[in-house]
Amino acid sequence: MMMKHLTIIFLALSVLGCANAINPNTKEFIPISAIPTGATEGRIVSPDKIYLELGVIPGALYGAPYNEPSWYIDLYPENQPEIDVTVLSKALKKYASKMTGNPINNGLVLEPNQTKFVRVSTFGSAPNEFIRFSGGLEDEYGNFLVLAYFDRKCTLRGTKDFGEEGIYHHNLVIDGPGLYKLIATYSDGAYTLTAEKNNKLIYAVVE
Repeated sequence: MMMKHLTIIFLALSVLGCANAINPNTKEFIPISAIPTGATEGRIVSPDKIYLELGVIPGALYGAPYNEPSWYIDLYPENQPEIDVTVLSKALKKYASKMTGNPINNGLVLEPNQTKFVRVSTFGSAPNEFIRFSGGLEDEYGNFLVLAYFDRKCTLRGTKDFGEEGIYHHNLVIDGPGLYKLIATYSDGAYTLTAEKNNKLIYAVVE
């Protein structure tokens, strides 16, 4: 459903499979709490070694992420998983691009059109066992959310109708460059996406 189209994209405490390890080094971070669903039971050898896998989708809010890069955050509670906002923003900046001509962007209007952005895809992963799970993020109210980096002040508006998987109205008002949470709130049979920039706790759901 929504998770499918928000093929959902965190850097933090443990980075695996990357050429350059990235460690938190600022005080600006977003804490993460994992929501256990039991869906991984019997599927991996070490159920306490679940990671949040991040990828990039340049110039679009929907679609499949690039094969690289992949970053991993250890969701085991003792490691106090978190997203270093400054480090992640710096890493994402070089992947940001203008809105692509892919039909997945039909119905969306980005102003100014020279704005560059990149959406973060999110998966659940057991990288040492080469297994990937469905995974995503929620806010404190249970609303689905994704992360995206924008390189300037802009707006992104429009409606996407995914049929049985839902209608999505976009009303993103970006105040300046940086990492934003795009919150999908459900009401009257449709989702409305709005943008927030804060360090509130978010929840990782692995299925």
